[in-house]
Amino acid sequence: MYNFRTHSYRSYVVNIKIPANFMSVENEEGRIFLTGGGEPGKATKFCYEFIEERLVQRRDMLFERRAHTLTSVLVEGKKSQIFAIGSSLPNESMNKCEVYDVALDQWTQLPCLNTKRNFHTTIAFDCSSLYVVAGFNGG
Repeated sequence: MYNFRTHSYRSYVVNIKIPANFMSVENEEGRIFLTGGGEPGKATKFCYEFIEERLVQRRDMLFERRAHTLTSVLVEGKKSQIFAIGSSLPNESMNKCEVYDVALDQWTQLPCLNTKRNFHTTIAFDCSSLYVVAGFNGG
């Protein structure tokens, strides 16, 4: 883990197998979440939070995902939410979107994207809009 304040790295050993190709995000409170991933040809719904040098399992996502994006947004200036968008596997998750309410430990399905996306980027703008750009459309 890289610390921007001290410009130093620190390695952690965790006693749980983390799926390959997971995605991670740090929210506005400094909490770190990891989701999805999986071995070649597979994806998972897992959601973990990194706390005190260990992974704590949180509520699973609604859809299996890998090569998706996680974007943290502070809604109404106070409510931390994490958006999971797109996926490379399985095919039926490529246009799916869901949001994680950090305080409630709850995922909620959102409307689907107009097109399938994987290996893309999601940008939060002014805590009011998300832009999904680049990547592939399921190919």
